[in-house]
Amino acid sequence: MKRECFNNGWLFKSEGKGSFIKVSLPHDAMQTEKRVGNALSGPAGAYYPGNKYVYRKQFNLANQQIGKAILEVGGIYQHSTVKLNGKILAKVPYGYRPFMVDLTSELKFDSMNELEIDVDNSRMPNSRWYSGAGIFRSIYLWTGSQNGLTNQDVKISTIAISPAKIKVQLPEDAGARNIKVLRDREVVATANGTNVILNIPHAQLWSAETPYLYQCVINTDDDTLLINFGIRQLKWKSGIGLTLNGKSILLRGGGIHHDNGVVGAESYHESEYRRVKKLKSYGFNAIRSAHNPASTGLLEACDKLGMYVIDEMWDMWYEDKTSNDYASDFIGNYQQDISDVVKRDYNHCAVIIYSIGNELSEPSTKKGVLMAQTLVKLFHRLDPSRPTTAGINLMILGMAAMGDKLVPGDGQKGGNQMDSTEYNKTVQEIGTQVNNYTVNPRVDKATSPVLDVLDIAGYNYGAARYEQDKEEHPNRLIVGTETYPQDLYSNWQKVKRLPNIIGDFMWTAWDYIGEAGIGAWSYNPEARNFFKPYPWKLAGAGAIDINGNPTGEALWAKAIWHRNKGPLIAVRPLGHTGEPFKSAWRGTNAIPSWTWLNCEGQVATVEVYYDCSSIELLLNGKKIERKSVEQARAMFKVPYKPGQLLAKAYDEDGELIASSNLSTATNVKLRSKREEKNTNDEIHYVDIWLGDEAGNFVGNADYLINFKLKNGQLLGLGSSIARTPEEYSSSTCHLFQGRALAILRGDNLDFEITHK
Repeated sequence: MKRECFNNGWLFKSEGKGSFIKVSLPHDAMQTEKRVGNALSGPAGAYYPGNKYVYRKQFNLANQQIGKAILEVGGIYQHSTVKLNGKILAKVPYGYRPFMVDLTSELKFDSMNELEIDVDNSRMPNSRWYSGAGIFRSIYLWTGSQNGLTNQDVKISTIAISPAKIKVQLPEDAGARNIKVLRDREVVATANGTNVILNIPHAQLWSAETPYLYQCVINTDDDTLLINFGIRQLKWKSGIGLTLNGKSILLRGGGIHHDNGVVGAESYHESEYRRVKKLKSYGFNAIRSAHNPASTGLLEACDKLGMYVIDEMWDMWYEDKTSNDYASDFIGNYQQDISDVVKRDYNHCAVIIYSIGNELSEPSTKKGVLMAQTLVKLFHRLDPSRPTTAGINLMILGMAAMGDKLVPGDGQKGGNQMDSTEYNKTVQEIGTQVNNYTVNPRVDKATSPVLDVLDIAGYNYGAARYEQDKEEHPNRLIVGTETYPQDLYSNWQKVKRLPNIIGDFMWTAWDYIGEAGIGAWSYNPEARNFFKPYPWKLAGAGAIDINGNPTGEALWAKAIWHRNKGPLIAVRPLGHTGEPFKSAWRGTNAIPSWTWLNCEGQVATVEVYYDCSSIELLLNGKKIERKSVEQARAMFKVPYKPGQLLAKAYDEDGELIASSNLSTATNVKLRSKREEKNTNDEIHYVDIWLGDEAGNFVGNADYLINFKLKNGQLLGLGSSIARTPEEYSSSTCHLFQGRALAILRGDNLDFEITHK
């Protein structure tokens, strides 16, 4: 069948807000709402209110010879109803479920059709982070013959790698098919049938380091389907770990939420490719889609660029974490949720693990453990080629078993109620000491029933148990599904040393909207409290900020993972008085800038990241100090003076092995640069900074800028400041740490940027 983009030509209306307007998909309806301090979504939802929305599109297929039409929906948040010509064809409560809708029965081939999608995101709060709303992922229309296939009707599996063999499975009623495998447009294997095995000569195997994709072409006389796939064999076993193509792999991971910064939850192909590409540049080889199924665009980017994915299903099961979340719909829909995700994920080689949930309290009871068994069995039945995990918060389950329930379930009474926000608040107050709680024998007793159900046990904030569980649970494979970035060095040494640990996923790799201020380093007194009031907007927890710029934590991670060729330098912000208020999720607020206006003489904290014996730091050619490196980092106190910082790295024999520098910006002015595109999307990213042509930026500039677009569409504009009343739909914003970002749509773009 033919797959065509169905994103253009839509009309959109918010309940109570006038008439329909023209929009293109993806579209985040929540970005059309005005943030208010008393919004029921609260700090978790960044103070965005909810609403109901209607999308409509008219289309005519009269001139096409088709026998079947299927709508492919990437995700609609939430409680969506799909109608064609007034007839309800589907109702999907889960906002992150990818699903297909067969339109054929109600399709008019001789006149105009009207597709309507109603969305209800009015009940708040329904999420612990910024969810976005509406049709925030792409929609496609499949058309073809009555016996035509979509990519979700086909399963492609690697059954051997030396020599390589793949299996291509079609539905039993698909009829005879000619199947070809292409490499660089050249046919390398062919077969006929509906369930065939093909030998692939001299196969190039897929991995994060070598993300090679083949094409499978399936033909009948009147229909053609093309599917990209990778040849790779995944295995997991205690004592051996996780292997890909016969080689052990360790996951250098991070959690990411689904929003794309200044365009909200809109999932553009360019946005997803850009994010994956940047994550790889800082050494990541794996991401965890927290805490919901990833977008199709993200998986396509991971397939192409080489990024392993833990695709997570839900943040809750049947016990709610917020008063209007998915818990009330879970029991009636979890089977279809899993089925639709597996159908979509099966041919995505990047997906290596399914996660059945995050920080669940249900498995503290027998009922919850049985639910975990049910979910794992369902995944195994639908896709035996991938293991399962879950982000099990050992402290939450331990507390639940001792009477401190996340949410009292099964009619139980008593105990102290602790929702996930309260848990996060506790974590902020006691810092990384939460790890020490997990070594309690009662915690092991409470968590083992569900951990042993999983193929790979996922530990949220439980690295203190790694050594212990190597002895107490020698057959248990473990992955750190959520850990503190500031603990990365010690965690990574355990990952490398202990055969039962397969990787580490920091919280979080990339900053996001919502959970306002939980990871912020701020000099604003409001930051001393976990619950940040309006206008706090961003979590501030990312090793990479919301616009894709690295913090010191991203640079440090790159050094820990040995992905940098020389020392990396970052500086804690100058121009502030007093010590910052900081959270447990961040170990530093340093940024790679040595340009600080009106700060001469102030003492700067300079951090240098490199895994070597010692670092020598010089300022303008004058030696500041030489220090031993501890945990791939050396820290220096330096009175600020414009010029050049030079870091020299030495080995244990005192030999110079690498050097790098960080310079003050010259010829400072407001600048912009359009980033190189990664996809055929009409989406363009424009970096904006106050600094010089070399990219050196003013670390303490907060000028108000105005973005005047003469041709094209401004999709979003903003900086990475966590506390702001500014809307991303505005044409003005303040720089934060000298930088901002604009995202545009269109060709022949023409714009002008000024500042006050």
